[in-house]
Amino acid sequence: MVASESRDGNFLYYTQNLDNKDALSDLWKLSLRGGKEALVLRSIDSRPIDVREDGMYHFAILAPNGSSAVRFYDFATGKDREITPIKDFAGGFAVSSDRKAFLFDVRARAGANVMVVDNFR
Repeated sequence: MVASESRDGNFLYYTQNLDNKDALSDLWKLSLRGGKEALVLRSIDSRPIDVREDGMYHFAILAPNGSSAVRFYDFATGKDREITPIKDFAGGFAVSSDRKAFLFDVRARAGANVMVVDNFR
């Protein structure tokens, strides 16, 4: 489960796993002033979310090849769009306050090349 409070403090957004699968969740919101929970998005990745005033950043379902995408769900329009594809996403996620950059961690890739250069000038 992933949870994040809205910036205005009015709602709690959280995921609930579907069919006990760790990677697939529905996103819900609950008014912190009382009221019923409401479904926001179906079938998102159970990874960190970043809730803003106008929408929410989240991740597409991780594909078997390790690819995914950062997505933005617009609260006003109800539209969900891809921001950028990513590869080897591991779990951590943060969006800068000006929304010009985001930070995420990646899985270590197996195998590497080590090169030694002698007499380099």
